[in-house]
Amino acid sequence: MSCADALTQVLAKDRLCLFFARSVADPALTAQYRSILSEEERQKADRFRFDKDRRLSVTARALVRYLLSEYTGNPPESFIFKTNRFGKPFLVVGTDLPDLRFNLSHSSGMVVCAIALGRDVGVDVERSDRTVELSISRRFFSAVEADFLDACPETDKQACFFDIWTLKEAFIKARGMGLSIPLDAFSFCLTDIEPKIRFHDPEAAGGAGPDAWRFFRWQPSPGAMAAACIQGTDPVEVHRFFCTPLKEIRLDSTL
Repeated sequence: MSCADALTQVLAKDRLCLFFARSVADPALTAQYRSILSEEERQKADRFRFDKDRRLSVTARALVRYLLSEYTGNPPESFIFKTNRFGKPFLVVGTDLPDLRFNLSHSSGMVVCAIALGRDVGVDVERSDRTVELSISRRFFSAVEADFLDACPETDKQACFFDIWTLKEAFIKARGMGLSIPLDAFSFCLTDIEPKIRFHDPEAAGGAGPDAWRFFRWQPSPGAMAAACIQGTDPVEVHRFFCTPLKEIRLDSTL
Protein backbone atom coordinates (compact mmCIF):
# COMPACT_ATOMS: atom_id res chain seq x y z
CA MET A 1 0.00 0.00 0.00
CA SER A 2 1.38 3.41 -0.90
CA CYS A 3 1.40 6.18 1.66
CA ALA A 4 -0.97 8.18 -0.53
CA ASP A 5 -3.46 5.30 -0.69
CA ALA A 6 -3.31 4.79 3.07
CA LEU A 7 -3.84 8.44 3.92
CA THR A 8 -6.59 8.89 1.34
CA GLN A 9 -8.46 5.95 2.84
CA VAL A 10 -8.22 6.84 6.51
CA LEU A 11 -7.55 10.54 6.99
CA ALA A 12 -10.79 12.27 7.93
CA LYS A 13 -12.00 14.34 10.87
CA ASP A 14 -13.10 11.26 12.79
CA ARG A 15 -9.80 9.43 12.29
CA LEU A 16 -6.32 9.48 13.73
CA CYS A 17 -3.31 8.16 11.82
CA LEU A 18 -0.26 6.98 13.75
CA PHE A 19 2.97 6.20 11.94
CA PHE A 20 5.94 4.36 13.43
CA ALA A 21 9.43 4.51 11.92
CA ARG A 22 12.96 3.64 12.94
CA SER A 23 16.10 5.64 12.46
CA VAL A 24 18.07 4.31 9.50
CA ALA A 25 21.79 3.58 9.31
CA ASP A 26 21.88 3.55 5.49
CA PRO A 27 24.05 6.55 4.45
CA ALA A 28 22.35 6.81 1.04
CA LEU A 29 18.86 6.93 2.55
CA THR A 30 19.99 9.37 5.23
CA ALA A 31 21.34 11.62 2.47
CA GLN A 32 17.95 11.45 0.74
CA TYR A 33 16.26 12.44 3.97
CA ARG A 34 18.59 15.39 4.44
CA SER A 35 17.91 16.56 0.89
CA ILE A 36 14.21 17.18 1.63
CA LEU A 37 14.80 19.03 4.90
CA SER A 38 15.07 22.77 5.29
CA GLU A 39 18.46 24.28 6.06
CA GLU A 40 17.25 25.04 9.58
CA GLU A 41 16.25 21.40 10.11
CA ARG A 42 19.62 20.16 8.87
CA GLN A 43 21.46 22.58 11.14
CA LYS A 44 19.37 21.50 14.12
CA ALA A 45 20.19 17.84 13.45
CA ASP A 46 23.89 18.61 13.04
CA ARG A 47 24.04 20.18 16.48
CA PHE A 48 23.59 16.79 18.14
CA ARG A 49 26.84 15.38 19.47
CA PHE A 50 26.28 11.74 18.53
CA ASP A 51 25.64 10.37 15.06
CA LYS A 52 22.72 8.23 16.23
CA ASP A 53 20.94 11.34 17.50
CA ARG A 54 21.65 13.24 14.28
CA ARG A 55 20.20 10.38 12.24
CA LEU A 56 17.14 10.17 14.48
CA SER A 57 16.45 13.88 14.13
CA VAL A 58 16.79 13.69 10.34
CA THR A 59 14.52 10.64 10.15
CA ALA A 60 11.83 12.32 12.26
CA ARG A 61 11.70 15.47 10.15
CA ALA A 62 11.84 13.48 6.91
CA LEU A 63 8.96 11.32 8.11
CA VAL A 64 6.54 14.19 8.60
CA ARG A 65 7.55 15.80 5.29
CA TYR A 66 7.12 12.49 3.47
CA LEU A 67 3.67 11.88 4.95
CA LEU A 68 2.43 15.38 4.20
CA SER A 69 3.81 15.15 0.67
CA GLU A 70 2.16 11.83 -0.06
CA TYR A 71 -1.18 13.09 1.19
CA THR A 72 -1.20 16.51 -0.50
CA GLY A 73 0.84 15.76 -3.61
CA ASN A 74 3.18 18.66 -2.85
CA PRO A 75 6.98 18.14 -2.85
CA PRO A 76 8.25 17.19 0.64
CA GLU A 77 10.74 20.06 0.65
CA SER A 78 7.99 22.61 -0.07
CA PHE A 79 6.34 22.61 3.36
CA ILE A 80 6.87 25.51 5.74
CA PHE A 81 6.71 24.98 9.48
CA LYS A 82 6.55 27.44 12.32
CA THR A 83 6.44 27.00 16.08
CA ASN A 84 4.13 28.51 18.64
CA ARG A 85 5.54 30.41 21.62
CA PHE A 86 5.97 27.15 23.52
CA GLY A 87 7.95 25.52 20.71
CA LYS A 88 5.30 23.24 19.21
CA PRO A 89 5.76 23.01 15.41
CA PHE A 90 2.82 23.39 13.07
CA LEU A 91 2.31 23.37 9.32
CA VAL A 92 1.74 26.74 7.68
CA VAL A 93 -1.46 26.00 5.77
CA GLY A 94 -2.11 27.79 2.48
CA THR A 95 -5.23 27.90 0.36
CA ASP A 96 -4.18 24.71 -1.43
CA LEU A 97 -3.57 22.63 1.71
CA PRO A 98 -6.00 20.87 4.06
CA ASP A 99 -5.88 21.67 7.77
CA LEU A 100 -3.50 18.87 8.70
CA ARG A 101 -2.32 18.76 12.32
CA PHE A 102 0.67 16.64 13.31
CA ASN A 103 2.92 15.85 16.21
CA LEU A 104 6.23 14.00 16.43
CA SER A 105 8.03 12.07 19.12
CA HIS A 106 11.38 10.32 18.86
CA SER A 107 13.42 8.35 21.35
CA SER A 108 16.03 5.59 21.27
CA GLY A 109 15.98 5.16 17.50
CA MET A 110 12.17 5.24 17.26
CA VAL A 111 9.91 7.87 15.69
CA VAL A 112 6.15 8.22 15.98
CA CYS A 113 4.11 10.74 14.02
CA ALA A 114 0.42 11.47 14.66
CA ILE A 115 -1.63 13.16 11.93
CA ALA A 116 -5.25 14.29 12.03
CA LEU A 117 -7.46 16.61 10.03
CA GLY A 118 -8.57 19.76 11.83
CA ARG A 119 -7.96 18.37 15.34
CA ASP A 120 -4.97 18.99 17.59
CA VAL A 121 -2.88 15.92 18.35
CA GLY A 122 -0.03 14.92 20.62
CA VAL A 123 2.10 11.79 20.77
CA ASP A 124 4.91 10.31 22.83
CA VAL A 125 7.06 7.20 22.50
CA GLU A 126 9.48 5.83 25.09
CA ARG A 127 11.63 2.79 25.67
CA SER A 128 9.74 0.98 28.42
CA ASP A 129 12.38 -1.69 29.06
CA ARG A 130 14.97 0.75 30.41
CA THR A 131 15.70 1.13 34.09
CA VAL A 132 13.84 3.99 35.73
CA GLU A 133 13.68 5.12 39.33
CA LEU A 134 9.97 4.76 40.01
CA SER A 135 10.13 7.06 43.02
CA ILE A 136 10.31 10.05 40.64
CA SER A 137 6.57 9.60 40.21
CA ARG A 138 6.21 11.59 43.44
CA ARG A 139 7.94 14.52 41.71
CA PHE A 140 6.29 14.41 38.29
CA PHE A 141 2.93 12.67 38.69
CA SER A 142 -0.14 13.79 40.56
CA ALA A 143 -0.65 12.34 44.03
CA VAL A 144 -3.51 10.22 42.65
CA GLU A 145 -1.24 8.70 39.98
CA ALA A 146 1.66 8.16 42.38
CA ASP A 147 -0.65 6.34 44.79
CA PHE A 148 -2.01 4.23 41.93
CA LEU A 149 1.54 3.31 40.89
CA ASP A 150 2.47 2.37 44.45
CA ALA A 151 -0.55 0.08 44.63
CA CYS A 152 0.30 -1.74 41.38
CA PRO A 153 1.74 -5.25 41.62
CA GLU A 154 5.52 -5.13 41.51
CA THR A 155 5.59 -6.88 38.12
CA ASP A 156 3.31 -4.21 36.61
CA LYS A 157 4.89 -1.06 38.03
CA GLN A 158 7.29 -0.42 35.15
CA ALA A 159 4.60 -0.69 32.47
CA CYS A 160 2.21 1.41 34.55
CA PHE A 161 4.84 4.13 34.98
CA PHE A 162 5.40 4.44 31.22
CA ASP A 163 1.67 4.30 30.54
CA ILE A 164 1.17 7.38 32.70
CA TRP A 165 4.34 9.11 31.49
CA THR A 166 3.54 8.79 27.77
CA LEU A 167 -0.08 9.85 28.28
CA LYS A 168 1.01 12.97 30.14
CA GLU A 169 3.54 13.85 27.44
CA ALA A 170 0.97 13.28 24.69
CA PHE A 171 -1.54 15.57 26.39
CA ILE A 172 0.77 18.53 27.01
CA LYS A 173 2.06 18.21 23.44
CA ALA A 174 -1.49 18.20 22.06
CA ARG A 175 -2.20 21.34 24.08
CA GLY A 176 0.96 22.83 22.59
CA MET A 177 2.03 24.36 25.88
CA GLY A 178 4.74 21.99 27.03
CA LEU A 179 5.74 22.02 30.68
CA SER A 180 3.99 25.33 31.27
CA ILE A 181 1.19 22.92 32.25
CA PRO A 182 2.28 21.36 35.56
CA LEU A 183 2.33 17.57 35.30
CA ASP A 184 0.57 17.23 38.65
CA ALA A 185 -2.32 19.45 37.48
CA PHE A 186 -4.05 16.49 35.85
CA SER A 187 -4.30 12.73 36.30
CA PHE A 188 -5.05 9.68 34.21
CA CYS A 189 -7.29 6.80 35.15
CA LEU A 190 -5.98 3.56 33.65
CA THR A 191 -8.71 1.23 34.85
CA ASP A 192 -10.78 1.63 31.65
CA ILE A 193 -9.84 0.37 28.19
CA GLU A 194 -9.52 3.96 27.01
CA PRO A 195 -7.61 6.17 29.46
CA LYS A 196 -9.54 9.07 30.98
CA ILE A 197 -8.11 12.40 32.08
CA ARG A 198 -9.07 14.28 35.23
CA PHE A 199 -8.11 17.90 35.88
CA HIS A 200 -7.04 19.21 39.29
CA ASP A 201 -6.37 22.73 38.00
CA PRO A 202 -8.87 24.45 35.65
CA GLU A 203 -6.01 26.13 33.77
CA ALA A 204 -4.65 22.73 32.73
CA ALA A 205 -7.99 22.01 31.06
CA GLY A 206 -7.77 25.14 28.91
CA GLY A 207 -11.45 25.90 29.33
CA ALA A 208 -12.53 22.43 28.21
CA GLY A 209 -13.74 19.44 30.17
CA PRO A 210 -12.12 16.01 30.40
CA ASP A 211 -14.35 14.70 27.60
CA ALA A 212 -12.75 17.14 25.15
CA TRP A 213 -9.78 14.79 24.65
CA ARG A 214 -9.41 11.18 23.56
CA PHE A 215 -6.42 9.02 24.47
CA PHE A 216 -4.90 5.85 23.05
CA ARG A 217 -2.02 3.58 24.08
CA TRP A 218 -0.10 0.96 22.14
CA GLN A 219 3.22 -0.87 21.90
CA PRO A 220 4.80 0.02 18.54
CA SER A 221 7.57 -2.53 19.11
CA PRO A 222 8.78 -4.84 21.89
CA GLY A 223 10.17 -2.85 24.80
CA ALA A 224 8.46 0.37 23.74
CA MET A 225 5.37 2.25 24.87
CA ALA A 226 3.50 4.99 23.02
CA ALA A 227 0.47 7.16 23.67
CA ALA A 228 -1.54 9.57 21.54
CA CYS A 229 -4.02 12.32 22.32
CA ILE A 230 -6.54 13.93 19.98
CA GLN A 231 -8.84 16.88 20.53
CA GLY A 232 -12.60 16.44 20.31
CA THR A 233 -15.52 14.59 21.84
CA ASP A 234 -16.55 12.62 18.75
CA PRO A 235 -15.62 8.94 18.35
CA VAL A 236 -12.22 8.40 16.78
CA GLU A 237 -11.11 5.64 14.45
CA VAL A 238 -7.41 4.91 14.92
CA HIS A 239 -5.18 3.57 12.14
CA ARG A 240 -1.57 2.57 12.77
CA PHE A 241 1.18 2.08 10.22
CA PHE A 242 4.83 1.12 9.97
CA CYS A 243 6.72 3.46 7.70
CA THR A 244 10.13 3.93 6.10
CA PRO A 245 10.19 7.50 4.77
CA LEU A 246 10.57 7.73 0.98
CA LYS A 247 10.28 3.93 0.67
CA GLU A 248 7.22 2.19 2.07
CA ILE A 249 4.24 2.20 4.38
CA ARG A 250 2.32 -0.80 5.66
CA LEU A 251 -0.62 -1.32 7.93
CA ASP A 252 0.09 -2.41 11.50
CA SER A 253 -1.27 -5.95 11.44
CA THR A 254 -1.74 -5.98 15.22
CA LEU A 255 -4.90 -3.89 14.90
